[in-house]
Formats: sequence, C-alpha cells, structure tokens
Amino acid sequence: MTSNEQTGDAIAVDNDCAGTERRRHERYVVDFYIRAVEQASRKPLGDLCDISLSGMQLTRPESIAPNQVFHCTLEAALESGRRIRVPLSCRSVWCRRQEFGSNYD
Repeated sequence: MTSNEQTGDAIAVDNDCAGTERRRHERYVVDFYIRAVEQASRKPLGDLCDISLSGMQLTRPESIAPNQVFHCTLEAALESGRRIRVPLSCRSVWCRRQEFGSNYD
C-alpha cells in the first residue's frame, strides 16, 4: 500500500513495480493463517503474506486494480480456538501474477 508523500501519509512501496525495493518499513512474514475479508459483502479479499507498519501483501486468485479502497477485516484463528478480527481500511497499490503459481500478489 502506498500514498502520496505530500499528504503526509506513510509510503510502504513505490507505485512503479520496477522491482526496485523502496520500502520504508521492515516487512514481517506471517507465520499463521490470516484472511482479509470485505466488511460489507463478507467476500474474501485474500490471504495475508506479510505485513509492515505501513502496508501488507495479500495473495488471491484474481487481480485487483490499483487505487481501490477496501474496508476489510483481518481474521485469524489462534491455536487456542480464539478468533481475532481486526477491522481496517486499505488501498491497493499494485497487483501482479506470482512468478510461480496462478495467484496474484
């Protein structure tokens, strides 16, 4: 996810997808299953791959156009059986087919 520096919003990655790493915050691989679900429709947006202070990466079967705003909930089930739900708003920045596989990041 990214936004315009002039607005003061955080920038996680440049919008050019040129392959140059421009992240400002360290990304952490998610070690357990977390799904992003649209709040209104309850349709899955994708599965969380990694996360940072200012962005996250999802994997999903279909592509998403850049600059779409989503109101979603991150949902996880802990080993104890307890469920965690974190509501948030996010904006898509880029989408591309995975190098190996048929999903999109």
